[in-house]
Amino acid sequence: MIQESFGFLKCTDDINFDGGKIFIVNEYEDSKNLVKDNVNQDGFYYPHEIQHVNKKTSEVIPNTRKIATFYKLPVSHSLIIDNPTEYYDV
Repeated sequence: MIQESFGFLKCTDDINFDGGKIFIVNEYEDSKNLVKDNVNQDGFYYPHEIQHVNKKTSEVIPNTRKIATFYKLPVSHSLIIDNPTEYYDV
């Protein structure tokens, strides 16, 4: 069995399929509220703005503000694959 968590999906139903399932995590409501509080008015979730910081002094480095190239959505669901070897043995 393999289990991985991911997000964010609005669906609150468990989804069972041959070989596995998708289900909501215990922290679903917290994740939902985080997305709700940070979603843009157009309905999309965008990366936050970041700025580089000097590691020695902890001071913000001027003119380094940009949109984060990597960000993750809060976890809402887990995926379980019951027997992954079936799918890899081709």
